[in-house]
Amino acid sequence: MSLQNRPFLGNWVMNRTLVRYATDALVFINGYTEFASCVACNKKLNFQRYITNVSVDASTDTVSTANITLTVPASASDVFSHDGKHILEPNLEVVILMRGYFPLKNYAGMGQDIEEGFDANKVPVYPYYQVFRGVVTEVSHEFSGGFYTATLQC
Repeated sequence: MSLQNRPFLGNWVMNRTLVRYATDALVFINGYTEFASCVACNKKLNFQRYITNVSVDASTDTVSTANITLTVPASASDVFSHDGKHILEPNLEVVILMRGYFPLKNYAGMGQDIEEGFDANKVPVYPYYQVFRGVVTEVSHEFSGGFYTATLQC
């Protein structure tokens, strides 16, 4: 019996292509993509998964602005605040990286063959570029429709 003619095959398909999804922007707050919201209960806020909007002022001036919007469902709001205080507050350091549009080949010394038949020079890589580095100056919190929304102005 061949692999393709098995009765309990499910949704497995031979030679399926791999589809990878990469985020368009990475936001680091105080150098991390997550930070501890409650040290005693060992909870961490992975804020990357709640980011819904990132906008950066496309300027060459020394002072630029950025806005980050996070939307957290009410079921996960316990990591959004601790002891009645919101953990997102002013004076947090923010670094924003955005994915480049043009692919590069052989990026960062990846030109070595890892497996037989694999050529890393043929795999395009979309690198991330730093577009903003600054400090949170204002934070606003709202609740509507079962979701908490925080807007960070940097």
